[in-house]
Amino acid sequence: MPEENPTLTFNHWKTGEQVTYTLSSGGGASTGEQLLERLHCPYDQTPLVLIRFVYGETDVRCPNCNTHYPSRSTQKEIDLYATVNINRRKQEAERLRAQAGQLEDFVKFAESAFAQTSPSRTETSQDPARARIIRGIAGTD
Repeated sequence: MPEENPTLTFNHWKTGEQVTYTLSSGGGASTGEQLLERLHCPYDQTPLVLIRFVYGETDVRCPNCNTHYPSRSTQKEIDLYATVNINRRKQEAERLRAQAGQLEDFVKFAESAFAQTSPSRTETSQDPARARIIRGIAGTD
């Protein structure tokens, strides 16, 4: 009877629900996962997992929040990486918020411009070809 793969139980970082993660014994590009009990994720205190790949590379990641860490790191290096990573993610979130704001502003501008210039029903009903084009653009044709 084959041995069962080791499992790791933790509370999900976002939902708080208890999750049981089963370490893989390999498949695809991975030759297996190993629990690194001496290293933990600074964000959620979950033990990290070492993934070994067929082509010889390794990856260290948190199975809870899916943050990837540099291989062959000490806990101090992982903590430092996490600090840099969170600052990078904050900057990315700010950039995306600004981009979303610009997109929302453009949508409002375009809607108001369209509302001011859209032909009335009587204008389009007088020109059947123009009415078909407008309906086609609006997706109502």
